[in-house]
Amino acid sequence: MKYLQKIKFLFLSLTSIFFIFLAIGSEEETQANQVKEAKEQTASLNIPEEQTNFESSRKLYYEKYLAGQNEIKKSAVFNNANADAATFRKNNKGLIQNFVGKITDIATDQGGDYVSIVIQSSSQGITVSYKTWNNSFSDIGDNTMPAKGSKIYNQVAEFTEGDYVYFSAKTIKDSQRGMKEGSLTELGSLKRPEFIVKFTDIIKAE
Repeated sequence: MKYLQKIKFLFLSLTSIFFIFLAIGSEEETQANQVKEAKEQTASLNIPEEQTNFESSRKLYYEKYLAGQNEIKKSAVFNNANADAATFRKNNKGLIQNFVGKITDIATDQGGDYVSIVIQSSSQGITVSYKTWNNSFSDIGDNTMPAKGSKIYNQVAEFTEGDYVYFSAKTIKDSQRGMKEGSLTELGSLKRPEFIVKFTDIIKAE
């Protein structure tokens, strides 16, 4: 009886592992398709050189991170990426101007007093998010969420998720990551970085 229970447990464990790997593979395929689609969609748009260089560099850091043979090497790459983000911010005086991306999320708090926004760019083969915080607690001190009646609030009220836009924003200085970035892990910060910004202008890409 115990032998059969062990066999059953082993079978269930292997089945669970199989479906986990299947889900991971499916997610990676979906992300790859999204990046390919975004590159095709933005091919005809005027992507600034600053955006191209910054996002291409971020992709290179991600590839170097994956190639690191141990945690020491990986963390060194992560630190270099953060230093690069700090340099990018300094060179551009804390501003990004007329970047290109796709609106992937527009959400308001209860009552619609504030809106949170996510704009993603995948034109360089890596998905980079430029976003506000999505709740008032996290936004304390940064004030990234546009209030009802403000310019940005009124602009995004005319958009739908999936629209491609040109956007400008103020980046936020961060002592550890160069620019404030919302990922919880080193890998997440390099694979799908989420930069927290204060949008100053968003217009539809025609």
